[in-house]
Formats: sequence, C-alpha cells, structure tokens
Amino acid sequence: MSEPASILSISPLLDELKQQTVTTIETLGRAPRLALLRCVSEPGSMFMEKQIRAACRDTGVECWFMELPSYLAEDVLVKAVHQIGQDNSVDAVGLLCPPQYDKSLLGSAIGEQKDINGYCRTSSSRFLPCFDGAVSQILDHFQIPCDGKQILFLNYSKAEHYILRRILGIRGAEIVVREDSSPEPDFVPDLVFTAGPLEEVPPSLLSSATYVVSVAVGSYGEPSYTEDGGIKCSVSAKILPVPGGVDSVIPYIYTLNAAKAAK
Repeated sequence: MSEPASILSISPLLDELKQQTVTTIETLGRAPRLALLRCVSEPGSMFMEKQIRAACRDTGVECWFMELPSYLAEDVLVKAVHQIGQDNSVDAVGLLCPPQYDKSLLGSAIGEQKDINGYCRTSSSRFLPCFDGAVSQILDHFQIPCDGKQILFLNYSKAEHYILRRILGIRGAEIVVREDSSPEPDFVPDLVFTAGPLEEVPPSLLSSATYVVSVAVGSYGEPSYTEDGGIKCSVSAKILPVPGGVDSVIPYIYTLNAAKAAK
C-alpha cells in the first residue's frame, strides 16, 4: 500500500510574497494604492475580495474598494475601469468580474501598466493572470521541475488557463487537458492539476503522480481524514497546497503586483 500523502504547507510561500511586497514598498517610500473593483455577487468572488483586502492590510498596500452592480453592460464597465486607470492617484487596478465579460478588452481599458489581473494581452504587459502567477510561484517555491514532465489538467476546458499551459510548455512540459476525471489517461502524469476536490481524482492517479495541485478552496478542497488523522484515500503524491488551494496565494499576488505597478 502507498504511503500517506505529504501535504505541503503554503505558509512559507505566503511569508515570502508578503516580504517581497514589504521590501518593494520600503524601496518605493510610500504605500501603493490599489483600486479594487468587484462587479459580481457570487460567494467565491466576495470571499476573494475580503482576502485581497486582508492581504493589503497585512502588507501595507492602500486598498480603495468599490462594489459595482453585477448587471452592468460591458461597455459601461469598460468606461468605468478606463476612467479609474487614468487616475494618477491610483497605482494599480484589480477587477473581480463575471466570466462573460471580455477580459482582454477590460485589461486594455485599464492599461497594461496598472492591469494587475493580467487581462491585458499586449506584448509589453507587466503581469501574468493572477491564477497563473500564483501557480508559477508555487512551482518555483517547491522547486518542482517541468522540463520533460507530463502534466495533466483535470476538470478544465482547453480555453482555461492557456497562458499557464503556455508557460509550462516553454518550461519543457507536455500538457494534457481533460474536462472531467474519466476516462483515465493512458500515461502516468508527473503533475496533476485538479479544479475539483481530491476525492474526485482517480485513486490510481493519486498513487502514481509525483505532485497533485488542488485548486479548490476551503473544506471541499481538502482530503477526507480518518479518526487518527490519516487520509482515507492512501496516496503517494505530494498534495499542494491543502488546505486553501491555489487561491490562498492569489491575494498576495495582488499586493505584490500592486507594489510593482507603483514603481
């Protein structure tokens, strides 16, 4: 039987990102000002907003928050973010919005120097999309090699996180995307990304993959535990990062990007 999973702690990485932000602010000599806008009312975005504002307080980034109606027409939202992006008192603009909006249009309206979400798609854009930046930080922090490795994305569409997949491809990885967990792949992946709970990942993958990145946030992203603290599904993979998922890193990507945008 496989050994129990090694659950890798994300706390040291959060401390590193926080310190990078604090150091950048000290060099800057003032608090960066982040304009954070939310025009979606679903729980995940509201939770992320609170986490970003908490990370701002934690690092010394000044956060100006505005809640916009979730029914805004796209052209109205574009005009609003453009106006805020033109405000010289604002160093960075963060936007939480529904997926139906054209993100590249919004990023261009904000401007490539202040668009810390990475929505802007110009060659001179300064920032990666926050999710992709968070995953890159995790891979670098845990020194997870990608060159020559096979990476499986479970419960994703091929339209999701294509920039991350491009980055991994540049690093030498072979990428396979599956919209669900079945059928199981006919190869043994070195790294598995899952957008769903660990319980939905086929046990054979958990036993054969070297690393599993759990993107899910909160309790539904954690493995099931036995009474003695073990994991019910015995696996050999290293799980990163649980609890909290990749989304625990994203608020500190916002603060670090805001500090960099102010330079």
